Amino acid sequence: MFDDVHFDKRAIATAARVLKKANARYGSGEMERFNHAFRILSGRVELEPPPYPWQKPDFYVPGVPAKTWYGPDEIPQMSVVEAAYETIKRELLNILNHRSGFGMPTPINQGIVKTGAWEFFWVKDGCKKFEENWALCPETRRLIDSLPRVGESAIFSALQPGTHINPHCGVFNLRLTLHLPLIVPENCELRVAEETRGWEEGKCVVFNDSFVHESSNYSESSRYNLVFDIWHPDLSAAEIQVLEELLHLLDPPTPRHQATSSGGPSDEPTN
Repeated sequence: MFDDVHFDKRAIATAARVLKKANARYGSGEMERFNHAFRILSGRVELEPPPYPWQKPDFYVPGVPAKTWYGPDEIPQMSVVEAAYETIKRELLNILNHRSGFGMPTPINQGIVKTGAWEFFWVKDGCKKFEENWALCPETRRLIDSLPRVGESAIFSALQPGTHINPHCGVFNLRLTLHLPLIVPENCELRVAEETRGWEEGKCVVFNDSFVHESSNYSESSRYNLVFDIWHPDLSAAEIQVLEELLHLLDPPTPRHQATSSGGPSDEPTN
């Protein structure tokens, strides 16, 4: 994740080294999107705005197809995760019984909470280790590790009663976000761009988090989802390998989002 990475001279130099090796290994044709993105990052060519008014990543990589929502025909991981719903929910209940490992988000993420409280239980965050957490959800961790094209983070996400997460978006357009709803009371919603949907327990939702999105829980009980990143389905295996190498070098993979002023298409693009 680039969410907490500032593209200073060190970061740009690191990206240059990684791309130089990648071009030698895979060829410049395979790396063309990333090469073009680097030319934008280093100021050699003009920044290209996203084609959609609701798509507002801080750093936009041209040439990656975009839409808001995705289905199981495009994201095969959805059916695998849904098949494990009962196991994952049982482990969530075990976590809640211990009340161990849940905490408030980082200051960057917590800054987008309008009302209420948003809490995380980490399962994956780059290469960081969560031994105590993993002991409470071993099957969930195993599932995440076994899935192809999983990104840098996976959490149990808790929206407490009365919580409203302000409009925000992911910082780049190279990943999708998968939600497996586990405990969902009434009056809970997720809006992506102009469309608002609810959650149904056991049914995955996948959306492109480079589009402005917000969520809310106006019930009297907590909403719990398993949430993790998936690399964009248009990325090649070589692009994913290079991206992961770069992210691990740049680190630190914890904050995820940037807030937007109001979430509407009239806002100026944040990039």
